[in-house]
Amino acid sequence: RDRLSNMEQERRHELERLLVAEQQLTHELGEARRRADAQAARIKNLEIDVRNKREKLKLLLDKSDNDNHLVSVLRQELDKYRKGEGGGRPADGSAEGEAQRRVANLTGRVSQQQVQIDRQEKIILSLREQLAQDGGGADSGKEERLESENSQLRELVVLLQDKLATG
Repeated sequence: RDRLSNMEQERRHELERLLVAEQQLTHELGEARRRADAQAARIKNLEIDVRNKREKLKLLLDKSDNDNHLVSVLRQELDKYRKGEGGGRPADGSAEGEAQRRVANLTGRVSQQQVQIDRQEKIILSLREQLAQDGGGADSGKEERLESENSQLRELVVLLQDKLATG
């Protein structure tokens, strides 16, 4: 009888242990399912985000291509305008077309001369520095010539700017 009761007790303990293990495994299975569902939802959201970003990227690339096309068209129009062929500007030698060409020409000359003046001012400054370091000498004549040329160029710039302002 003791043996039977021991066996029955062992069976009960084993059954309780198995029930606890089953509950634990059921709980772990539920947790794993919740994690899997959460990961599936995250994956779905990420796929939607990726799809949206791809669409936006495609749109941006299309816009970029369109912008590149527009820039090339504008450059062509600008080249035509510079050559006097288009842009709605008269290129037939009329007074307005001639005035526009003169203004463009004078503007170009003014900017070229301004660049030359700036370059010569830098040369003058460097020569003055050399003169100060050397203590004077034969470079003083060169400096005077450059200053003279610089003042003449400044006068030309003023004259060209006056011409631009008057017409």
